[in-house]
Amino acid sequence: MSSTVDVLATGRKASDAKKIKNLRYWMLGWLIFAGVLNYMDRSSVSIAAPHMIAELGLTKTDIGLMGTVFSWTYAFCQLPAGYLIDKLGSKKMYFFALTLWSISTALMSLGRNMTQFLSFRFLLGVGESPNSPNCSKITTAWFPHEERGQASGIWDSGSKWGSALAPPVLTVLSLAFGWRFMFVIIGIAGVLGTLTVLIYRLGVWRQEMENTKHNIGAEVKAYHDESTVNFERLERRLDAIDHMVSLAADFRSVANRRQIRIDRRLERLEQFHEEPAE
Repeated sequence: MSSTVDVLATGRKASDAKKIKNLRYWMLGWLIFAGVLNYMDRSSVSIAAPHMIAELGLTKTDIGLMGTVFSWTYAFCQLPAGYLIDKLGSKKMYFFALTLWSISTALMSLGRNMTQFLSFRFLLGVGESPNSPNCSKITTAWFPHEERGQASGIWDSGSKWGSALAPPVLTVLSLAFGWRFMFVIIGIAGVLGTLTVLIYRLGVWRQEMENTKHNIGAEVKAYHDESTVNFERLERRLDAIDHMVSLAADFRSVANRRQIRIDRRLERLEQFHEEPAE
């Protein structure tokens, strides 16, 4: 049994050695990136507003209505978002949220009327609502208690960086490529981020499968080796039992022969005493 434990412990050490060092800090960097992208996406309409008004004949009230639809949707959807994060897991929800808000941002490039724009902003509010509660849950899961405050401050700064970077970056994109292509670019950035996470998760799953196969193989080998040793011990014990049985049989045979001799002598003595005296 001890050999099995030793082999499995060796397998776990080998798998642990392949893990990325300080992975939680890479995860924290990812949260900052997602936070920056999150706030750039929600700020994109205000940057594209002058071009949308000039090209599509929209009004400032229409632009404000887009912001209102997003804000109300974002606020109400945060209530079920936290519940779904607990039920489905933070990784699945982040993958879903980032994909949805990136696609809804890219769809803004196809809008032609207010119905379409309001629908896309509604989807953006649904997609972005899990961001903050998801970051909090990931921080709790990945960081020890004494580092959570610092980690939370770092990922929360992504929202401020996003608001600060959105005007210059998005203005340059809209002037260089047009306001529609600006939405496409930041939408593609989010999709690429989602694919990066997916590729990483596939690598982790593949590594976990390889580690599982290695541990199972090691456990089977150790069990086979241990079973072989136990079988050899059992054979030796059976041989000893056979030898003892053989000795017992020999002893019984000798005892039977002696008993026969004694019986014969007793018969002779009885015959001797029964003979009449002359």
